[in-house]
Amino acid sequence: MRTFGGDLGILGLGNLLQVISMSQGRGFLTISQGEDKKTIQFTTQGIRLVSGVRRAIPLGQILVRSGRLTPPQLEALLTEQRATARRLGDLVIERGIVTREAIEQALRDQVSEEIYDIFAWPEGRFYFAESESDNLPNAAGPLATVTLDANMISLMVEAARRVDEMKLIRSEIPVDRLIPQRTAAKTSTDDLGAASREILSLVDGQRSIDQLVHVSNYPKFTVLHSLYDLKHRGMVSLEASAQGGLAEQRPAGPTVLLIAPEDGTRAEMSEQLKDGGWSVVEAPTWADAEGWVDPAAAVIVDLAPDVDQGLAICDRLREDSKKSFIVVTEASAQMQALQSGARYVLLKPVPAQVLLDRTAQLRG
Repeated sequence: MRTFGGDLGILGLGNLLQVISMSQGRGFLTISQGEDKKTIQFTTQGIRLVSGVRRAIPLGQILVRSGRLTPPQLEALLTEQRATARRLGDLVIERGIVTREAIEQALRDQVSEEIYDIFAWPEGRFYFAESESDNLPNAAGPLATVTLDANMISLMVEAARRVDEMKLIRSEIPVDRLIPQRTAAKTSTDDLGAASREILSLVDGQRSIDQLVHVSNYPKFTVLHSLYDLKHRGMVSLEASAQGGLAEQRPAGPTVLLIAPEDGTRAEMSEQLKDGGWSVVEAPTWADAEGWVDPAAAVIVDLAPDVDQGLAICDRLREDSKKSFIVVTEASAQMQALQSGARYVLLKPVPAQVLLDRTAQLRG
């Protein structure tokens, strides 16, 4: 059986899915990023997400959010479900509240959301293992029986749209540790979407964006999109001054050594790291950095503007200190960066959340 794998950042998820789909490949594609892992099965009927679902959203919650059920209707149905031990899906179909097709579409939408989430991963690894069987593997996930159309075009078009929108959102909401605050603005909520209205109700000045994602059961994209909308309506604030600034809320965290010759790049990454709770030692040259390598919890090296000089610093880190490090580079120097010995190679512009996640993983 055919197998192949590689670096997701080089090939691209869209290209990978299209190649497998157009060649009518059957088998299992596993995509991983750090501790996150999802497996997609390609079958003769379509594709399935057999593992890696963050959390399956209850059917009742899906139907309420889509406007097909009211909260009182759901509560009455759940009471009957507990009394009769029947499935909620059977009850709502029997009463004509929704059709079976509508429920199946709601489940397909949830699977699509999980796959869209992979498109937001800036890097990762993949492995494809061909299979002649369409049977589900043992320990398949809660949505594994849901099958999406094998035609990848519509899925990739929507994913590409979200990637572009996420870049805009991240320009104003760079990290997920920020704590949204309600403003004093008396803005009407009548024209808010259901998701934005629900997210606003959960904003209490205590929960971070990560916590809102967990509590709301919405995908991260939906939460960020809603907060971006609420911010532009003047209903929430994500400014550092509005929340006292992450750096002011807690003592300085572990130290990261940032070796970057260019002042602008060094200052930008330093601010992002500080917002994430790190203490930052900035060093434009190896001479400035050498004394801080051993005490630093993490080291980041920017290869620009002199790639050879940057690679020489990587050699010193690899050979002298044996310390793992991150390399930040332009796409033009990606191949040299991949041979630098770095644990992670990040392509510019690096989203702040990615920089924080990789730095934390380096320390762990």
